[in-house]
Amino acid sequence: MGGRDFRTFELLDRDEGEEYRFALADLPAHVEKFGFILGVQRRTFRDQDPVNVEASELVARLHDALKASGYDGHDLELFLVRTVFCLFADDTGIFEPRDIFLDFVEERTAADGSDLGPWLSRLFQVLDTPEDRRQAKLDEDLARFPYVNGDLFSEPLRIPDFDAAMRQALLDACPAAEPYVRPYVGAHEYINGKNRWILWLGDAPPELLRREPALRERVAAVRELRQRSKSAPTRALAETPTLYHVNVIPEAPFLVIPKVSSERREYVPIGWLQPPTIPSDLVFVLEGATKPTFALLTSAMHMAWLRHIGGRLESRYRYSIGLVYNTFPLPSVPEADLEALTPHANAVLEARASHPGAAPADLYAPDLMPPDLRRAHRQLDRAVDRLYRRAAFASERERVEHLFTLYERLQAPLVAKAAERPKRNRRRTGP
Repeated sequence: MGGRDFRTFELLDRDEGEEYRFALADLPAHVEKFGFILGVQRRTFRDQDPVNVEASELVARLHDALKASGYDGHDLELFLVRTVFCLFADDTGIFEPRDIFLDFVEERTAADGSDLGPWLSRLFQVLDTPEDRRQAKLDEDLARFPYVNGDLFSEPLRIPDFDAAMRQALLDACPAAEPYVRPYVGAHEYINGKNRWILWLGDAPPELLRREPALRERVAAVRELRQRSKSAPTRALAETPTLYHVNVIPEAPFLVIPKVSSERREYVPIGWLQPPTIPSDLVFVLEGATKPTFALLTSAMHMAWLRHIGGRLESRYRYSIGLVYNTFPLPSVPEADLEALTPHANAVLEARASHPGAAPADLYAPDLMPPDLRRAHRQLDRAVDRLYRRAAFASERERVEHLFTLYERLQAPLVAKAAERPKRNRRRTGP
């Protein structure tokens, strides 16, 4: 994380090669940034509490109290961003067990607030230190907090002085999770079970936006950024600053296909996600997908087609809707036969669910796939194979040859029709 001008953040997601730059505001409700810099440790996201406008206002009061005490400028801005992150992590389950930040402030700091600043400063240092590099004699309560990857907690700050009223303002704001922060999942997060969040204001009520200064400032910043763009379509988007450029906000469970996946995996980890998760543009989204569709896409037949037809990013598989999904020859069978794949799809999903602590990267690691999951996939593969032909496929080459034969049959009528188009007579020029 950069931003040494004290007014901007510059964040680089090294896993996905994405860079983000945005302004720092005076108010603390900036949790939409935290999704870009969450820790390497896997955390389970839990449903957020209902809208708590009062809590957000209490954080704003803490901001004003610190500023009035002489703690201001860049230090105040970054200190409150860190504090709001802790409040958000406490409320949503990033910190485990839940409410450990609240407990820490209540139980380990003096009622008059005299030692709250030093304790928070020490906590921020701990959050910036990987577990295997922490001091052996570290305070037990501090040691319970996880490592947060990135630079959010790396920069040294002046230690703020609190009094009893300011300490109480912090306690009153717990929990202060921004209610419109949603899980944001791309290929990397989905495959590796990591957390990332994004601010979604598309359905925020106007009265909330009007009375929340932090949200108003965020919306205004988006509008201003778009208005300054050299791109005419981007400037047009300034009229709708609460919306993304592309808005894919599923309201029901949806199937995701990672755009890029390791070539060492036998199966691309395709699966379902649930609202309120928002997918990034690094996964393909199939809304309304059925279990038979899932079975076909995760089958050995489809994986063989991907390996021979799909593109590559370095050596990794690069899935494509136009090149892979749309061209994949489906078996020519009645709908009832496709429905027979549902139990096999369920068996794969149940096998995954029997390993609740494992991410898709763990479940589909080469040579380490759990036996029950491998068995479920093998049975699904045989069921899909029988929809294409009765005889078993002896190799992946046989699968691909069979699929190409089907593809040629599907294309033949189109080729013939194109050949029948009358040719235009060329107009002769000259004598």
